[in-house]
Amino acid sequence: MAEYKLYYFNERGRAEPIRLIFAYTGVKYEDIRTTKEEFRSKDSAIKAKTPTGYLPLLEVNGRFLPQTLAIIRYLAKAHGLQPEDPFDSAIADAYADTVSDLVTASLPARRETDPTKKKELGLQVLQEKLLPAMAVYEKRLSDNRQYLIGNKISWVDFVVFAFLDELHRKFGEKPYETAPNAKAYKERIANLPGIKEWIESRPKTEN
Repeated sequence: MAEYKLYYFNERGRAEPIRLIFAYTGVKYEDIRTTKEEFRSKDSAIKAKTPTGYLPLLEVNGRFLPQTLAIIRYLAKAHGLQPEDPFDSAIADAYADTVSDLVTASLPARRETDPTKKKELGLQVLQEKLLPAMAVYEKRLSDNRQYLIGNKISWVDFVVFAFLDELHRKFGEKPYETAPNAKAYKERIANLPGIKEWIESRPKTEN
């Protein structure tokens, strides 16, 4: 049996889809959280483990795997969340890559320290990037589609759910005013066994 250790900061961020997969599958792991100050220090034991110098990092029986999507795809293959059809698998990659692009586009707003500028940048990203992406997911989830890939849950659902969940935390109901399918999808994922319990018990963090 694999022994998993997940290293990340004390926030949801790029590690949250990984935690969601662990929660849904019921696979045990150690959720190791550090501060950015500790990680950046020259004596950081965690940073010394990373092949790339970045988090998240998954340790599997003493071996180390970096990069969010690489970790997610590895866990998906190991625990039955990988689409079987090659084309469906590519579609899952495409929707996950879209989330990655959105996370990158949101970084200037997240890193801004001036409250007024931070709010302005956040609203700009919402209008120019996030709402158009919501329209893409809304269209995909039409015709009573339960999940993004057919009607069977896969790893990409946890990537997109984490994005939608964070969008709701930052902007409330506004992004969902014209996206009822995406809203219902988010609520459906939130109430899955394992996910519901994780959401109720996970550490409360600002990011």
